[in-house]
Amino acid sequence: MQSAHQPESSSGASKQVRGSPPGAVTAARAHPEHPSPGAARFLRPESPGGTARTTSQAAEQLLVSILVLLRAIAIVQSLPALITGWPARPGAPLAAIAFGAFTAWSGCYLRWISARRTVRIPAAGRCDVLASCAVLLAAGWAAGPATSGASHWSQWAFTLVVPVAVSAGVLPATAERIAATTVLSASLVLPLAVLAGWLVVVDVASSVIALPAQAATGYYIARYLAGLATAAERERDNAARAAADAEADRHRALLHDQATILGLIARGADGDPRLARALRAQAAEEARKVSAFMRRPGRSAGTQPQWPCSLAALARRAGDAFPDLSPVLNTDLAGNAQLTPAAAAVVGEALTTLLHNVRLHARSTECVLYTAAGEQHWEISVADNGTGFDPERVRWGFGLSELVVARCARHGITAGISSSEGAGTLVVLRGDAATLRHPRNEPEPGASR
Repeated sequence: MQSAHQPESSSGASKQVRGSPPGAVTAARAHPEHPSPGAARFLRPESPGGTARTTSQAAEQLLVSILVLLRAIAIVQSLPALITGWPARPGAPLAAIAFGAFTAWSGCYLRWISARRTVRIPAAGRCDVLASCAVLLAAGWAAGPATSGASHWSQWAFTLVVPVAVSAGVLPATAERIAATTVLSASLVLPLAVLAGWLVVVDVASSVIALPAQAATGYYIARYLAGLATAAERERDNAARAAADAEADRHRALLHDQATILGLIARGADGDPRLARALRAQAAEEARKVSAFMRRPGRSAGTQPQWPCSLAALARRAGDAFPDLSPVLNTDLAGNAQLTPAAAAVVGEALTTLLHNVRLHARSTECVLYTAAGEQHWEISVADNGTGFDPERVRWGFGLSELVVARCARHGITAGISSSEGAGTLVVLRGDAATLRHPRNEPEPGASR
């Protein structure tokens, strides 16, 4: 996704948004309450190049934000302890210089990782660890030999170094992570051991243990976010592929029967007057579907004709669209069975596809549509005496496999196919009470023809 913002001119003129009407300005100009340009660059959901960030990049940005906040909190938290202890030790000026230098470095480090939008910069991580070691050594020297454990004012340095240990846990190599935490721990302990004796080290033992623990925390947080982002991207890619496949199938379903009609016309099959009339009517209906789809592509239901809910009427309407096949309709046992509108639409489209197959492939002399219904079930079948095929050896086409079997299955309707070479084909659609609008009543008079 390309960024809509153009570089701002040096004169500070309003920025034109690409693709917007003349005179339009960006939201940042029109609304002064928006973040400043610097904050917007840091917070906006695009990478500096203008392309949309991936989930992994967004997770990395979250990690950067966490480290920025931890470092800022540590600096603010350490300042009162430093100020409070200022008159207590002669080494206070050295501590102040160390604090100021570390604060300045922290600003450079945070700017570095924020600009790169990642904490996985080995050079920045190494420099951060070295700067933190210098602060710990300076703080220990400034505290002097009378330092007595973690409650002393000199422990402001440890507060500063805790987020550094978290950052060290994100270094790419295991050896680097171990070395960083070891050096930080040594920098905390050595000044106390040299100036005040090893007994004082016992007082800061918990701090020494805390630094590797903070590094491990940073490592596992980074690892968890990276794994979460990878899984999210994988699922998103799978969903995108599934959506693309579903859209392709929707287009194929829309054009399948129309392709059959156009193929017959192209081969001159409209020389038969009855077939010509049927093909023209069906071509007009398919053209209506395509036109409706193009006007409202997101609503595929609008492209389908309204099928009658009566099982007998459904069979009649499907058969009437294929006068060239002269289908025999047997609806005596259908009674007044009514399907739900959704089931009727699926069955009607399936019957149309099956009759197209009979016309195109079967080369039959007889076609029969049979319907029957009970209190809790119904069925409708299409049979022909054409060439048939071996369902176990012949690969089913899109119409039979998707538009009949799969689509019916999604609506609780089963499709059974029986066929053999030279003996014709029988396809039976069956449904249960869930697809019935109400139980059947008395048979309709004169249902057969």
